[in-house]
Amino acid sequence: MADFVKIADKYQIDRSRIEFEITEAVLLDASQIKNVREGLQMIHQYGFKSSIDDFGTGYSSLSLLQEFDIDTLKLDRSFFQDINNAKARDVVACIVDIAKKLDIRTVVEGIETLQQVEYLKKMECNTIQGFFFSRPLPIPEFEQWLYRFQILDYMKIEKEV
Repeated sequence: MADFVKIADKYQIDRSRIEFEITEAVLLDASQIKNVREGLQMIHQYGFKSSIDDFGTGYSSLSLLQEFDIDTLKLDRSFFQDINNAKARDVVACIVDIAKKLDIRTVVEGIETLQQVEYLKKMECNTIQGFFFSRPLPIPEFEQWLYRFQILDYMKIEKEV
């Protein structure tokens, strides 16, 4: 942990902007629960954030929310493959609602359609990511994409004023 602190301090990065991602499978290993809990406490002690990736793909997801101090849940894309399924929508709505009540941010991964985006905006998910917005890009292409995005966002603001 000391190396991460040194790097963040050297480059004057707000530690709360750095998030350590843990896969749900690691949290389900009973022999590691004490180590994971202590590691998460240390992450927070130094001002970093933590997230659970692939949330909902394991067997004990809800107990994890009670057991561990987590800042962000990253919901697996498998929840959104059939957004027309009422049961699937209800499961997502319940997870997002629980996260809100526990003051845990939600990130939804693997979103590919406008229908999925609209549903998740209605559910008030904190962050939506996926190919709908962009495929992974090399740095120069990302910078061009970001510039276009910022220009479009600026134009939208100008029109609204």
